[in-house]
Order: sequence, then C-alpha cells, then structure tokens
Amino acid sequence: MKTGILLTNLGTPDAPTKPALKRYLKQFLSDDRVIQPPNKLIWWLALNVVILNIRPAKSAKNYEKIWDKFGKGSPLLNISNLQLEGIKKTLLSQYDHLAFEVGMRYGNPSIPSALQSLKDKGCDKIIALPMYPQYSNTTTLSTLDEINKELSNLR
Repeated sequence: MKTGILLTNLGTPDAPTKPALKRYLKQFLSDDRVIQPPNKLIWWLALNVVILNIRPAKSAKNYEKIWDKFGKGSPLLNISNLQLEGIKKTLLSQYDHLAFEVGMRYGNPSIPSALQSLKDKGCDKIIALPMYPQYSNTTTLSTLDEINKELSNLR
C-alpha cells in the first residue's frame, strides 16, 4: 500500500509558441470555475473567434522572455519540480511508502497523467497539495474538481 503525494499548480504551456499558448489558453479560459459568463454562447464566440486568434501570439512573446530562466523549459514547472524534490527528500527520510508526482490544472504534466502515474506506482491513497497562496474557486476548487473527476474515472 502506497500513498501518492500530488503537488498541483495552475499550469503552464508546453512551449513559448503560439500553438502551445492557444491550447493552454483554451483549456484555462474554458474552465467554468475561471470564467463564469452570463451568456455562454457569447463567451464561446469571443474566446474562439477573437481571444484565441490574438492572445496566443502576444503571450508567446512574453513567455519567450522567461522560458529557460530556471532550468530548461517552463519556470513554473521547473520550480514545481524543485519543490517536489524538496518535499520528497524530507518525507522519504521518514516514510518509505510514498510516491510523488507534479500535476498541472492546465497544460502538462496534467492532473490526469499524474494520477495515472501514481496509480501505476501502486498508490491506493492520494494526498493533494495545491500550491496556491490562498483558497479561490478559480484555482483550488477547480483543481480539486479535476482531481475528483479523474479519481472517479480511475476507479
């Protein structure tokens, strides 16, 4: 019997490119916990016709400025992995029945892939550690919703 430690964060695009930002922003801005438009059809049109055709290129330029600053790739993912290594080092010195993964709410590594990995490692319990500085429906609750949805799919 193993316990899985799932360190979660908001997410990151796979690369500082327009296609990667488009995928990331679509996933992020399609979450009902993040955007609660009064009219879903108007929001869908705004997102798919305007925002996802303009914003990814602008965002990609900003991501290029910070990409590889804390190791190869996404700064948030690299920092999350460093945090996980610190947690792992501390806990494995006291407990040997733990497995660890990072899962992002949006982008990769995804929460579903992290949970699958923990299951494949034989975990029958999961402890989620959302790395948000405060509770918010748009971050913490959205993440917990995703974890619960994926856990029910894995059963």
